[in-house]
Amino acid sequence: MSATHGILSSFDATPGSPGLGYQLGLGNIDAFRTVDGHSANTAGATSQVALAGGLNLPLAVSLTSRVQRTVTRNWAQRLESDQTTIDGDQIVLPDLNVRWSPTGPLLGGLVKAAGVNGRLFHTRQSLVVPAVITGGRAEERATTVKTYPVNASLTWGPGEITTTAGYSYRTQLDSLPGSVTNGSSREASAEVGRTFRLPASWELKSGLRARLGFQQSQAQSYVQNVFAAGSRSRLTDNGRHAVTLNADTDVAENATFSIQGSRIVNFDRNLNRRLTQTVITAVLQMQFFAGDLR
Repeated sequence: MSATHGILSSFDATPGSPGLGYQLGLGNIDAFRTVDGHSANTAGATSQVALAGGLNLPLAVSLTSRVQRTVTRNWAQRLESDQTTIDGDQIVLPDLNVRWSPTGPLLGGLVKAAGVNGRLFHTRQSLVVPAVITGGRAEERATTVKTYPVNASLTWGPGEITTTAGYSYRTQLDSLPGSVTNGSSREASAEVGRTFRLPASWELKSGLRARLGFQQSQAQSYVQNVFAAGSRSRLTDNGRHAVTLNADTDVAENATFSIQGSRIVNFDRNLNRRLTQTVITAVLQMQFFAGDLR
């Protein structure tokens, strides 16, 4: 368990210098909002409490969890002697992480090493902004984010092949005065890699390390008027697809040759646009050591 509390303030065009208590960060928020009768341009106080724990389960499964709450209060100067107050509150609940990391080979040596990691992450943030007009209603804003990422990696015994894969799904709900914005995004990736032996007559210092990867992402968001529940407008609908092939080898003690090819597709359905790129890159990297500097 951990608890922190912070205070900050900023002054502009203020004559004189603050006292020793202000310089050392001693005192409450009132001592930072006003110094020698001068109001701060901005001031803020933040309090955070976090509680974390873990549990080791059978079959090489571990579970960690975290709960966190952060409360903020900020003051901003509107007029020469008037400061407006903005209150914020953020809660992280739940934040669960599950990991499976067995030791030793699996399936009779078919899999040399494995690891799987998954997370459940929810956070909600609210903000209260006072009205500009005296007597008006304060603006309340809230954002809720939910994320579900999963990643896995396997090292296979036959061929010394390594494979990784990942998937993440994220939703975000923004509640603003008079409107609600709802968005979601998806990301997926996969990669397979292997080191190939090269002919000894080539006299290279290593084998050919090759990796083939794929990435895909897509995001969508819609806005809806609270007074027209049956209709909504699309704000964004875009994404990206990428296929990459990398290969490198050590041609000498101080030289590495690598080549990369990729095909990238970016699309925006909201604006009816599509961009396709094909990139091929070859690099020879050399390192020299001139000795210790004296």
